[in-house]
Amino acid sequence: KRQAAEEAKRQTAAEAKRQAAAEAKRQAAEEAKRETAAEAKRQAAEEAKRQAAAEAKRKAEADAEAKRKAAAEAKRQAAAEAKRQATAEETKHAAAAEAKRQAAEETKRQAAAEAKRKAEADAEAKRKAEEEAKRQAAVEAKRKAEEEAKRKAEEARKLAQELAAREQFLKEAVARHATLIKQRVERYWSLPLDSSDTLSCTLRITMMPSGAVTSVQIAQSSGDTAFDNSAVAAVQKASPLPVPGDPDVLAKFRNFNFRFKPGG
Repeated sequence: KRQAAEEAKRQTAAEAKRQAAAEAKRQAAEEAKRETAAEAKRQAAEEAKRQAAAEAKRKAEADAEAKRKAAAEAKRQAAAEAKRQATAEETKHAAAAEAKRQAAEETKRQAAAEAKRKAEADAEAKRKAEEEAKRQAAVEAKRKAEEEAKRKAEEARKLAQELAAREQFLKEAVARHATLIKQRVERYWSLPLDSSDTLSCTLRITMMPSGAVTSVQIAQSSGDTAFDNSAVAAVQKASPLPVPGDPDVLAKFRNFNFRFKPGG
């Protein structure tokens, strides 16, 4: 019975201890809750204070920016007005200067135009005078040229006649002298035995102004060596050949072809 009472006492004490611990735990939880609520309130108050400070700063900055912009705009407008007035004054001065320049340009242009007109008129008068002088000179030159052409044509005609007459004279004189040479050579020629007197050959003869023969060569053979040699010998024996008195005729016989054909 005593043990049961002690057990009951012990259990009562344990229950009281447990309840005390539970109460302590509950109180601790409530304290923690109160502290948490207090921290949350404190943080909310700080956030509200921070936001209020930020808003105040933003408003101050906005006011300052608005004031700065207003001042800048006023300054800009003042500068724009000053620039406008300066531009207007500059434009006025420029317009006056341009009007003065244009007036001077016009005066200069008119003077230049007048000078050009006068120069062109003088040049035209000079050109016409030069053209007239040139035309008259051309007419005179043409007249002189025609007279000179007529004179030269007449001289050329006379010269042609003289040359033709001289050419005819030389032709006839050469023919006559060739006959004299032929006759002289034939006097010194003898027909070789077994040769025909119908043969002919061409000799190339060179002679001095005195008529002395310096060279005789066969230019075209008759085909008969004996006949050719007899012709060469006859020329050599006939040297000196007859000499024409006319120097031009003599020149034809200084080095010439001689066709030797006895009796032909």
